[in-house]
Amino acid sequence: MLTTCRSTRRRRYGKTRATAGQIIIKNSALELLPFPQPPMATVDASKELVLLSFFGGNTILTTAGLLTTSVLYGVYLVLFFAAMCTMCQRADAFTGPRIVLLAAVIVLFLLSTNYICCTFSYFALGTKKLLVENPGSVPLLVKDAAFLTKYHALGIVGEVTFPIASVIGDSIVIWRAWVLSGGNKKVMFLPVMLLLSMAATTVSFVVCMIEKDLPTDFPPECRPQNTALFVLSMVTNIAGTAVIGYQAWSYRRVVKKYLHNCRHRARAEKLLVMLLDSGVIYTTLWIIQLAVLVAPSRPDFTVQIFRITFSAACSQLVGIYPTLIIVLVMLRRSIWDSAGTPTVCEDTGLKKQSEKVSDDTGQLESAHDTVWCPVVTNLNLGPEGK
Repeated sequence: MLTTCRSTRRRRYGKTRATAGQIIIKNSALELLPFPQPPMATVDASKELVLLSFFGGNTILTTAGLLTTSVLYGVYLVLFFAAMCTMCQRADAFTGPRIVLLAAVIVLFLLSTNYICCTFSYFALGTKKLLVENPGSVPLLVKDAAFLTKYHALGIVGEVTFPIASVIGDSIVIWRAWVLSGGNKKVMFLPVMLLLSMAATTVSFVVCMIEKDLPTDFPPECRPQNTALFVLSMVTNIAGTAVIGYQAWSYRRVVKKYLHNCRHRARAEKLLVMLLDSGVIYTTLWIIQLAVLVAPSRPDFTVQIFRITFSAACSQLVGIYPTLIIVLVMLRRSIWDSAGTPTVCEDTGLKKQSEKVSDDTGQLESAHDTVWCPVVTNLNLGPEGK
């Protein structure tokens, strides 16, 4: 009945066309029914019951998608306000690159909010139109056709906003990788080219959808651009994560060279590992999503629910991941910091300190009897990490 933003991708690969956000009876389903496809002139109770069974199944799928989207949107809401508070508290919050970053975070959140509002509205309006208004007097097929004619753009809005959000989110990821690499053009050439290709494909896709008047059924002319968008986004994140992984490996190699007896990770290394872990998890989710979409369609109801809920999750994760990166960098925190794990280095020839070493210089620290290791651990995290 309704689809989440990415769940309609099933249609691109010839999947079932029941979507979260839409209460629709597709032609492929109607071909199985024992009556002609044109709208009925009179209401036939037996045929209406068959149609209601389709609506009931689609309603369950839609509800699963909406619940998933709502939960993740709640997480995103908390994360967004955490990022906004942290960024706006700084004296130079509205200068230079910070204001660009702030605008990107706000736009991502607005796109996510727009998607969830449109999805809920489409579901509520569709339910009211088909199941509440004129019960028993107007055939469901007639009401369904009238509803799609009036609200089809509302149901497909996610297909247009999702690629835009993906480009903005991936831009933040690539920018972070650029900063961590020190602006190394050789290392960043491929990720930047992938991002530019993705942006160009997004423009082509949006133009194609607008030219087709935002159709409910995914137009065949727009499928190549959409498939390319999904693949480019996944590959771009893989490239960005690879750059962060390389920087983490390089940093660890330098630390080992000078700090042979470190028992725990330095703060900068913890942050790199956290960025790397989140990037790997996010990229893995996109790989799973692609595998789910291209896999052969199965009528099993459990499989359909999995497709819907996973697609619903992706519609929010596209904004959650880049916002999480910003929060992690600005707070300079990691899993180990949250757990209170100290960083201690031992060397019998070094002076012991009992006070906590300042975090502003990125040096190794501990709350108790800490040994200071004179090594450069100041990592360039970009303007929001200063």
